[in-house]
Amino acid sequence: MNKKQRLIGIMVSKNERRKSVLKQYLPYSTIDDVIFSFTPQSIDWDKKIITGLHYTSRGWEIAKFPFPKAVYNRCYEIQDSLIQRLENVMGKGKCFNHRNKFDKLLVYRHLRKEFADFLP
Repeated sequence: MNKKQRLIGIMVSKNERRKSVLKQYLPYSTIDDVIFSFTPQSIDWDKKIITGLHYTSRGWEIAKFPFPKAVYNRCYEIQDSLIQRLENVMGKGKCFNHRNKFDKLLVYRHLRKEFADFLP
């Protein structure tokens, strides 16, 4: 990895989901992006290394990565304590999609303010 490249992690719930989820994002990456997918269990907190799957010119590979610049959470049964722990290492606001269980009534009330004509 060179200094210009951005390291982006996608956190998934199971090893079996790493490739399918990563495939969704690869078409949108640039030459300056290194995107890898990983599970919460693949984080080595002591060494500050994450083992993840990524795609290279040689195909799919498992590799060890430093903590990325950003993490997109696709692990929907995750605890807030894990998000907090990630942000303690990476910096606040670097873990996206940490709220993935929404209260339907709360969402309706927010949307109603501007989109009442379009809501049931």
